[in-house]
Parts: sequence; structure tokens; C-alpha cells
Amino acid sequence: MLDDAWFAKEASAATAGIAKVKLLGHMELRLSLHAEINKSQLELLNAAKASQIRTFGWPIGLVATREEYGPRPYPDGIRTEISIDQSAMTGRPSYDYWALRSNGDFYLLQSLFEDDRAEKKIFFNTRIVRVTESLMFASKLYSTLGVGPETRLSVRVTHRGLAGRELTSAGGNRFIWPSTPTQADESRSEIVVAVGSILETIVDDVRRLLAPLFMLFDFKELNEAVYRDIVERFVKGEST
Repeated sequence: MLDDAWFAKEASAATAGIAKVKLLGHMELRLSLHAEINKSQLELLNAAKASQIRTFGWPIGLVATREEYGPRPYPDGIRTEISIDQSAMTGRPSYDYWALRSNGDFYLLQSLFEDDRAEKKIFFNTRIVRVTESLMFASKLYSTLGVGPETRLSVRVTHRGLAGRELTSAGGNRFIWPSTPTQADESRSEIVVAVGSILETIVDDVRRLLAPLFMLFDFKELNEAVYRDIVERFVKGEST
């Protein structure tokens, strides 16, 4: 399901695109429904617009207003690529690619927020926020597309370009001792959740998707209360 030819094609295009701006680190998100739907390109565009979570940075599934970065219609759905060689704010490159298929499949590859702020870091709280946002986006997207709440959804989150990075905090009141650099280069986790239950189980699902990533950094295991505080605050519109 999450490894079919469509996902492979999108991953190939996105991997080539991010390589052009010389970035290695990225997060990949794959979503696939366990039921058939068939939506027009306009329905997909409107659903993507309605599903953006604008609490932290560029949202997952960004529908840019600048023409050169906006989604384009294709026979199988819509897709967009936002490739920036040098950000006006940070002076660093950034990359976002996403595609939404007529059957509801969603693919995203985006560069890491951490690389706009530091060298060779993974911020544990930023990763929790981004995965929380990914699940909130999925909930809004499939609700907007009229998918039944009982419909099951496969979710896969992959982080690559990890080797040599330290696990630390984005700052504020979220402190952990920095880890030694990890030797692992990739972490991948997958869950299946009912569309209508995403927000009900979001704390545990974020933990299930990210615990294997954090374990790669000196066996780091975060308390459930840490996940709950960050996730619930983000759901309320706070980024911590």
C-alpha cells in the first residue's frame, strides 16, 4: 500500500529535488486510505487548502499563494514543489514537495526545520510538533474529502540524513542534555488508525511514530507526559 508505484515515483522526484539544493536531512510522510475514493483535482486542491495547520512554520501540505510554488493539476491528482536555494530569512536552502492523489494517497518530503537553525541537530520538540501536525493535517484532509470516520488509514513517517546529528531541544523551557551523534542515518515508523479517531489517539500515535527515532540517540526514551504536554498544546494552537 505505502510502497506502491505511485509512492515510489513521488519519492524519486522529491529525492532528486532536495539533492539539487544540497540538503540531506528530511522528513517523509506517506498516507494511504484502506478504502477507495475518487476526487477531482479541484476537490483535492480545496481540501488541501482547508487542511493546513498554520501554528508552526510552513504548514504540512502548504498551498502557496505565489504562482511558481502553487500546486499543479496532473491526471492522477495534484502536486507541488517549493525549492529555495537561499531563504531571505535564514540565508539557507529549504525544500518542500507534496502530492495528493485522486484516491486520497498523500506524499510529502520536506527539509528539516533544524537545518535552518543549527548544524547537525535534531530538536526533539520540533519533531513532536511536526508529527502532531502531520496527523492533524490527515484528520482535516480526509474529513474534508468526506471519508467515513471508520475508514482505516496507514501512516508512515520517515526521517533520513540523521547520521552525525545530536538530539537536543529547539530551546525555550524544553531542555534535554544533547546526545552523542547517532550513527544511524534513517528511522521509519508506521501505524494504522481510523480516520475518525486520529485526534482521540494522537498523543499515543505521535509517541509510537517517534519513539524509534529518539531511541537512536543514546537510547533516549521520553516520558509520556512530555509527549502529552507538547502534543496537547499544539492541538490547542501553541507551539512549544
